[in-house]
Amino acid sequence: MLSYLSELISTEFIFINLKAVTDVEVLLTLSSHLENANIVKNTFKQAVLEREQLTPTGLITKIMGVAIPHTDIEHVNKSVIAIGVLADPVLFRSMEDPEKKIKTELVFMLALRESFSHLNVLKELIEVLQNEDLLKKIVSCTTPDELRNYLIGRC
Repeated sequence: MLSYLSELISTEFIFINLKAVTDVEVLLTLSSHLENANIVKNTFKQAVLEREQLTPTGLITKIMGVAIPHTDIEHVNKSVIAIGVLADPVLFRSMEDPEKKIKTELVFMLALRESFSHLNVLKELIEVLQNEDLLKKIVSCTTPDELRNYLIGRC
């Protein structure tokens, strides 16, 4: 059971078939939803963009590209993970090699209020990213409820 993820993932912040052309567009869209719900401060959006430039978050799994953008806790009001399943892959720079771009299909935007929770959340996300069957199910979901249920192990 993924306890941290189950607490942080709400269907309100799961976006299926998210349309975007660039990584910046994805980041702006997800962070705007969080800001509009007062989950993050108005500084979050710029901080995420700046962090992505300095420390890219694209990651290649066995079957797809994933990005895990985030920023510092002072930009967050309430801990949440926004999830974007992209309509078409978008290029994100690789965290392993910033010169390399990864076709990304799935984005987990972390808005975490407590610094200690980052490692716990990342540990659980790594479990998800290593599960090929689960990743395939996640990107084939048609509703936020279905995606959340798969992700937290209720299916």
